[in-house]
Amino acid sequence: MTIDEKPNNSHLRGFGSMSDEKKREIAKKGGMAAQASGKAHSWTFLEAQAAGRKGGKTSRRGKVKQSPEKVAAFNARIAEELAGGE
Repeated sequence: MTIDEKPNNSHLRGFGSMSDEKKREIAKKGGMAAQASGKAHSWTFLEAQAAGRKGGKTSRRGKVKQSPEKVAAFNARIAEELAGGE
């Protein structure tokens, strides 16, 4: 049997092989166990707001629009390096 003839059985294992209903059932049990043990976390409005703000700042970091002069200088420097002159 060649590699091309082997059936791809990797999708028959783990959560990928389960029905959505079975996955929900397992997730529900995990959530209930976390609540019962006191390890689950319920977000207050202010905590959720702060977390969203923090995530938003992180996702925009480094994406500040640069001036055309800085972009032109950067492009010129890269072009010079690619041409072999430093």
